[in-house]
Amino acid sequence: MDVLQYVKTKGSFSTLLMGVGSVCAGTAAAAIRGNLEILPATVCLLFAAFTQLGANYWHAYNNYTKYIQAVPMSRIERLEAEKNPLKQRVLREAAVGCLIFSLMLGLTLMSMYAVPWFALILGALVYGLYGVITYKGREFLGTLAGLLVTFILFGPVGVFGTCLIQTQHEATASMWGSYDTTPPIPATILMGLLAINVHLIHSYYANVMTEGKIKYNVSRTLGKKMTIFLVILNGFLSFIFMGIKVFTYDFPQPLIADVPFFLGLALNTYIGLRMYNSSGSELSHLVLLSKANMFLTGFVMLIVWWAVGVPDDSMRTFF
Repeated sequence: MDVLQYVKTKGSFSTLLMGVGSVCAGTAAAAIRGNLEILPATVCLLFAAFTQLGANYWHAYNNYTKYIQAVPMSRIERLEAEKNPLKQRVLREAAVGCLIFSLMLGLTLMSMYAVPWFALILGALVYGLYGVITYKGREFLGTLAGLLVTFILFGPVGVFGTCLIQTQHEATASMWGSYDTTPPIPATILMGLLAINVHLIHSYYANVMTEGKIKYNVSRTLGKKMTIFLVILNGFLSFIFMGIKVFTYDFPQPLIADVPFFLGLALNTYIGLRMYNSSGSELSHLVLLSKANMFLTGFVMLIVWWAVGVPDDSMRTFF
């Protein structure tokens, strides 16, 4: 395997679908009230991508380092291995490079907020939670607390943060009116629950492939049937909650605004039902499909809510 292929493999690029979906949902929540801003939305998208890649590479670097240290070697073999740890260097440099870009984009986002202190809190939360995931690794992600962190990163942080920066981009002072800040609340729950489903399905896949031998595994803790039940239940809960809130918050053309959630519910239910009798290869496909579901739900939300939303009154609209 050449270096480029190795970097591509360890980057886990499919996970970017989750971050992109959250940013799209946050942008949709801004668009429904006429607050969509192209530049902040684009920077949020790039920030999410580079932050995720940096965390993925650093996680892979830590795992590889632990593996090297655990492999029994003679002193001479270990010295030879340490002279040219190519894979280690590649992963470290990839992680550092992505995180440098992430920090640059994070500072750019902070400058766009009317309330920089809030952006600072969000940034600290993002890097803090990713740091916990990276260093604790499987031992943490395999617990119920890991599910909570997944929800926070791709729900409140990803969706609400993206919406808020667009809402306040042109503001000269902090704006916390309910008209602008209520739409991202149901979108936060939706994307957070879909992110938890990705976590659960991946955990289920790992549990099946290792025949339950992994000590830290959410699916092993909950049981296979309970994992599948929660995946299906989360889909229905998010659909019902979004459907109610679209009417409660007086969204324009609520029936059309509800369309994206039928797609998310249908695909999520299909995934949950297929999990019962799936082989290892099909489960791997379902893991990818669950990530794609997050992206498609957020992307369709953006298109539909932008179309039915309040006309944009921004003075910085490019098109």
